[in-house]
Amino acid sequence: MRYLLPILTGLAMTLGLVHLGLSALMSVRAWGLDTLWFAGSGLAILVAALINVVMIRARQIDRVQNAVWLVANLVLTGFFGLAWLLLKEPQVIVGGLVFALLSAGIAGRVIVRA
Repeated sequence: MRYLLPILTGLAMTLGLVHLGLSALMSVRAWGLDTLWFAGSGLAILVAALINVVMIRARQIDRVQNAVWLVANLVLTGFFGLAWLLLKEPQVIVGGLVFALLSAGIAGRVIVRA
């Protein structure tokens, strides 16, 4: 678990940055609502990944921090699940799996420390 969470966090960060990069490319052709939503999704993925970075590096973690950490990852897992209903693409599966595995890893850490 020591190495799995950082690797998954790196994948999540990469996914968010790629999303933002593709948003920038899309905005060159036409700036619109779809581009803005796509960029916002990339920002949400990136923020969740950054929460993971902060929490992985934290020396001490209390119950509230654990809850925020877990909820952030569960919310992104849920959003990827909803996205799958409309967009059956591999990147949606990858994002959903990354955040589901992060959620499971965090939940496992909470159980072990209890």
